[in-house]
Amino acid sequence: MYCVLLFVDPKGADFRDVEALEAASFPILAEYGAERLFCLRHLDGTGETQLYGFPDEETYEAYMQDKRMISARAAPALEQLETRFLPVAMI
Repeated sequence: MYCVLLFVDPKGADFRDVEALEAASFPILAEYGAERLFCLRHLDGTGETQLYGFPDEETYEAYMQDKRMISARAAPALEQLETRFLPVAMI
């Protein structure tokens, strides 16, 4: 399993818009055989930390280049959104 930690900082974006993006991404994730393993919302309001599992790195790269995901991430309501992806290993 290839795991990726995602840090989401809304930078003023409404979390409902972030949640809409997440909801749109779940069916696409499933098509790639991937899933969100957990999501932690920061109590100080600074964002979320999420862990995703993909079958392998190539599948992750294909998901990130999926035109539907690129389009969803480019929504005007998410312009301020800052994300950072970090490959990790579960031990």
